[in-house]
Amino acid sequence: MRGAFGWDARVNFHRPHAPLLFLAGGADRIMPAALNRANYRHYRHAGSVTDYHELPGRSHAMLGQSTWPEDAALVQRWLAALS
Repeated sequence: MRGAFGWDARVNFHRPHAPLLFLAGGADRIMPAALNRANYRHYRHAGSVTDYHELPGRSHAMLGQSTWPEDAALVQRWLAALS
């Protein structure tokens, strides 16, 4: 557990990484959109695919909301664009 807070746990944002899609709920109080946007900005400097989408009116549990089919379609389009 100690290692999770030490130098070994640091993230090198300049290293290549797998494609990342940051989805932020506009009404999310657990992981606010501003925090998701800050994470995206850290990772976007790497030479990898990194995208951010804010979904208005969504809370933290996006899959439990009536808009989940629309949100899932966005993710499907993003994944299809990768290939």
